[in-house]
Amino acid sequence: MQHKQLLFQRIVMAAALVLTCLTFIVALGFATDIYNLNYHADAGSTLLYVKGAELYYQIQPFNQALLRDAAILVILCASMFVFLTHRRRLYYPSNYITTAAYCGFAGYLAATLLANALYIKQKFLQIDFARLQEVTDMLNMRYSESTFMLDASCALSIALFVLVACLLINLIWKTVWMRKEKATSEGGASL
Repeated sequence: MQHKQLLFQRIVMAAALVLTCLTFIVALGFATDIYNLNYHADAGSTLLYVKGAELYYQIQPFNQALLRDAAILVILCASMFVFLTHRRRLYYPSNYITTAAYCGFAGYLAATLLANALYIKQKFLQIDFARLQEVTDMLNMRYSESTFMLDASCALSIALFVLVACLLINLIWKTVWMRKEKATSEGGASL
């Protein structure tokens, strides 16, 4: 049973590293799909203005917070590896603390990212795309209706929720296994 738990522990920790890196990459490119809206957000310009294009500027506070939170998640993930959570046979309080901190923050980040990505996607799809295409064609600019980064953010949020559940399962499994081992060793020592 110990071998299965240790294998699961390594897989989950590798998944944590991969998803943390993906979270940072998504945070860097979160506003990429809607970047071209910044050229059309000036309501004073009758030539370039597209209704709803101010969305690009409205999401910037969240975009900056997302990057900050992704960097914090990288630090929390690194702390799990510093305390050898990925390969310890027995967990110490530091392993529980770092894993709990990572799980709590990853859950918060996943919920925040999912809620904001869905809201921003809804607002993005309300933009006057006919007018946007007309203006971009006239000025020979890039036209895009892509919501790839917003959809990727939603998928990443769900993956982070699954990861948090797997990390918690690993903690419980490890704790149960450690208690059984301790009971077995104490029972054998008293004979």
